[in-house]
Amino acid sequence: MSFHRVNQAWGVELRHTEKIVLLALSHHAVMSTGESSPKISRLARDCGMSESAVRDSIKSLEAAGHIVTMPIRRGVTQFRVNVGGEQ
Repeated sequence: MSFHRVNQAWGVELRHTEKIVLLALSHHAVMSTGESSPKISRLARDCGMSESAVRDSIKSLEAAGHIVTMPIRRGVTQFRVNVGGEQ
């Protein structure tokens, strides 16, 4: 868990759906790498959103450069959270 990344995510100006997903990913992220691997179902439950809404938010966050998605194997995706000027 990375409170540092969560605090940085609060400073990113986003729509509410993208913001809550970014906060959830940041919450699950390893501080040193920003890597996070929660399942979409877990993010949906944490954020109070549907799985499709979470997927849409992830696409928007990736397009904006706030996260990078890295498929590991079928059904497992790792995310790297890029907030606070880190790339």
